[in-house]
Parts: sequence; structure tokens; C-alpha cells
Amino acid sequence: MLDIHSFLGQYRDREVWYKPNPGNGGDALIACATYILLKRHQIEYRIIKGDEDLTGKTIFFGGGGNLVEYYSHGADFIQSVHRKARELVVLPHTFKGHDRLLSELGSNTTLIAREKPSFEHISRFNNIGQHLLMRDLVFELDVDSTFGKLTPAPKLIELVRLRSVARAVLKDGVSLSFFLKRRDATSTLFAFRTDVEKTNVEVPPDNIDVTAWINLDHDMTDEKKVEETTRRIFRFLNQFDVIHSNRLHVGIASSLLNKVTHFYDNSYRKNESVYEFSMKGRFENLIWEGSEKG
Repeated sequence: MLDIHSFLGQYRDREVWYKPNPGNGGDALIACATYILLKRHQIEYRIIKGDEDLTGKTIFFGGGGNLVEYYSHGADFIQSVHRKARELVVLPHTFKGHDRLLSELGSNTTLIAREKPSFEHISRFNNIGQHLLMRDLVFELDVDSTFGKLTPAPKLIELVRLRSVARAVLKDGVSLSFFLKRRDATSTLFAFRTDVEKTNVEVPPDNIDVTAWINLDHDMTDEKKVEETTRRIFRFLNQFDVIHSNRLHVGIASSLLNKVTHFYDNSYRKNESVYEFSMKGRFENLIWEGSEKG
């Protein structure tokens, strides 16, 4: 079975058009890892930002969790390019649903799943050129060599875009103290989802949905902002000794930092699948809490 390095090695010195998967801070971690990998393998990539003519191009769509029933952006992009592309590669992703789109894809398409249920799902469609199974790309991040010393950032105001703070305070009724409070008074961080993938796990009053707040570029097309977002997330997580989360990439990032990580499932068992395929038995301080609490 190919790993991501062997796979990307086939594209060395080739031109690739890359469409990052947009989203939150967790998606920034994926995009950051992807940019690093593309450079490492000397792939000549161009970032898709608008309405470029992609006819006859080799296209990479960024990894993530966009190709499930909750979301349509990734499916819409793939629908718009798969027939005109010379080759379309979807980097390690979770796949659930979108059967109609999958049934329309052709032999020019390679889909890479990041856990076994997704691989089983896409393997049902024989019309697709290649079905592959690889780890989420964030596991390829070497935090120490990429970011060096991670200086603490105890206040969210230091990490969140000021316009996001203003919008939260003025429109959403979030207290300014939420952003100004120092978080180094406790050694434990609770970082549970508050969005569509949340579960019924009890969310404590001091919960911080980290990757929902820390993000400088929703589109992931600005490499410097993507890298800075990733650095800020690691800086914030690094000041805690114990982290509880049902955010996939908070769980991964905390494990990469060797924190005591209590990892919970999300609403559709994505976290459990990634845990079983890529995390179980690998991180000594990782504690799988499962779905019984959420």
C-alpha cells in the first residue's frame, strides 16, 4: 500500500493545481501540512483561488472532512472540475454519502480515504480510477522542526482576528472577557465542538472550541496565514497539560504535542475511525473516551 510520500513522489517536477479545503483552524493544520509536503516533494503547485481554466490540468483537492452529508462545498468543487481535469486527486478525506457524485466520477479520479469506513464507502464505486487509504496529513507535521519553540499564548485576544472578536462581541453577545481572560490558571483545557458536528457530551462553562476561533484564512489560500494559524493553535494547546476534545484536529495536535489527551467521538464517528486507523497505540498519553459520553 502506498503512503503519502510514495504517492506524492510520482508528481515530482510536475505542475499541479491545488484547491485547499476551506474551513476552520483544523483545516488550516491540514493545509499547512499539505504545503510542506508539496514543497518537500518538489511539486510545482499553483493554488486555485478563483475561476481559473482547469481544463486538462492535474488537480489536487485538499484533505479534510468536507465530503460528508453535512457539507456541499467540496462536492460542488469536484462536480465542477472532474470531467475537465486530466487527473483529479482528493487528498486524505472522510467520505460519507454523496453517492450520486461518486457514481459520476471517472477513471481520471483518485480518492484517498483517511480511515477504513471511508475507504469501504468509496470502494463500492468501480467507476473511480483509484481508491487509496492513507493517514490524515496532519500526522506528517513535525512540530518541533516546523515551529521551533512555541511561546505561550494564554489569552485568545492574542490569537484571534480582531474583526472576529468584534463580531462575536457586537453581534453574537460573547463577552469580551472571554477573549481577555488568562487561561494559564488551569492545567486542563476543554475544547468541545459547538457546531453541527457537536454531540450531547456535557460542555463545561469554560469550554473553548479552539479551532473554531483561531483561524486567519478561511479559504486556506494564503500560505503565510495558514502557517501562522497552525502556529497559534499549537501555541495555545501547548500551555495545557491535559486536553479534552471531540475536535479531530485538536485531538491530533494535542497528541503530537504529547499532551494527556482525552479524545471523544464527533456526531458521526469520524473521530473513532481516525483513532482506530492512525492513533490507537501510537500516542502514550492519548485516552480514547469513545462515544458513550457524547
